[in-house]
Amino acid sequence: MRPNSGIGTLHLLKVSLLVTFLVILPRAVGYLNVIEFGSRYFSGAPLSDLVLRIIVFFLFSWIVLELNVNGQRFFPQVPKTYRILGIYVVNVVLVFAASEVFRFVHPKVTQIGLEENAPKFLEAIFFALALILILISSILRLQKTRQDKMLENAELREHNIQKELSALKNQINPHFLFNSLNSLSALVRENKKASSFVKNLSFLYRYILQSGDLDLVTVKEELRFLRSYLDLIGVRYGTKIKHDIKIEELALTRQIPPLALQLLVENGIKHNEISEKHPLEIKVYSTKNALVVENRIRPRKSFVQSNGIGLSNLDRRYKLLMGKNISIRQKEGNFIVELPIIKVNESSNR
Repeated sequence: MRPNSGIGTLHLLKVSLLVTFLVILPRAVGYLNVIEFGSRYFSGAPLSDLVLRIIVFFLFSWIVLELNVNGQRFFPQVPKTYRILGIYVVNVVLVFAASEVFRFVHPKVTQIGLEENAPKFLEAIFFALALILILISSILRLQKTRQDKMLENAELREHNIQKELSALKNQINPHFLFNSLNSLSALVRENKKASSFVKNLSFLYRYILQSGDLDLVTVKEELRFLRSYLDLIGVRYGTKIKHDIKIEELALTRQIPPLALQLLVENGIKHNEISEKHPLEIKVYSTKNALVVENRIRPRKSFVQSNGIGLSNLDRRYKLLMGKNISIRQKEGNFIVELPIIKVNESSNR
């Protein structure tokens, strides 16, 4: 989803031109002496009056459309209610501002005065025009949202197809692997450490296969996978890696994309020094609407080959699946990533 992508200025200019033409049409018909009624009503209006109205109405229409169609993307951090309220206040200000500008410019351009009822009549015209433009803006936003949703669904389908193709390319016979792992587990049964390693490896592989067909999994399932992964990593690094996982009970029933937590932990292991002197400590905890993965930044001295697409891919998955972005930041020497979590009924409505 692209909620802040907006609608192009050129498209809004075309709509503004069309609205201006419709508003100015009665006066233009009268000026051109096409029908008798219009000729009598606008008989004293010079060409300069008609041109001035076209320019003012066109500029007013364009500004109001830009404000109501694209205005909300300029203040994304402001709560939606305040953004909408602010936009409507600015609309009212524009109505009076446009009226005053027209009242000031008209005598200078046309060399004639405005009608006696112009002070009230002008505001009425601009106010009615603003209401029409706000309605048009709502229609344009609905169309844009619908187009973005269709594009999002198309991209998600393409993403899933690519994932399936990738799985097919890398597929091996699961039964052969699981049989081999079971045989290996039987061989090392007396060695508890080795047996635990094989069982964790078997569980990890099974989880990866099963989650390959899922867009979202519960936090509880993902944490079970993460703990098994950390156990495997612990065999290699021992006490050089420490982890602290604190997830509230309510968060366990929420959903996230599969393998998201593992990717962040793996990212921390890949890019940071891990030694007895500087063990890597990874914290995983929950907030109201997110899971947070945090680790101390101690860049490896040795070169780490990285294509830099792991986090960007995860962010893209979130955008396609949940319409949200992940948060990546550095604070006081820590690397912090926040993963939004959603309720099960929220995902079913998407």
